[in-house]
Amino acid sequence: MTLNSVNYIGHTVEAKTDTASLSNGSATFGYSLSSAASNVSISVKDSSGNTVWTGTGTGNSGSNSFTWDGKDSSGNQLSDGGQYTISVNATDSAGNSVLNYTTVTGTVTGIDTSTSTPSLTVGGVSVSAANIIGVTS
Repeated sequence: MTLNSVNYIGHTVEAKTDTASLSNGSATFGYSLSSAASNVSISVKDSSGNTVWTGTGTGNSGSNSFTWDGKDSSGNQLSDGGQYTISVNATDSAGNSVLNYTTVTGTVTGIDTSTSTPSLTVGGVSVSAANIIGVTS
């Protein structure tokens, strides 16, 4: 596993996680839905757990993408480097949750093998190598 993880460095990966670092004024998240959603609400929280932005997202069955412009609900640009967590609430017309998981896409810049499960640094955030679901470059 460790040797394979090293091969990820410099590549762009998609990983199951809900946290991203604000970079160049934005952060891109993804989420997977088991079926089409009639209602998708998204909230972004800062590292202290304060909700800084709320809005809506697309409700397509399968993969959806959401790029947050790094602005809080008042329109203020937040500073790069901060870690932000996305929360997605997606429900079908009967009110049942159809959310599978959330993802973050970013470049792998480092690896930590000090634990039994190696973790990769993806866009400034530590992600377990086991949570990598795709490599895009």
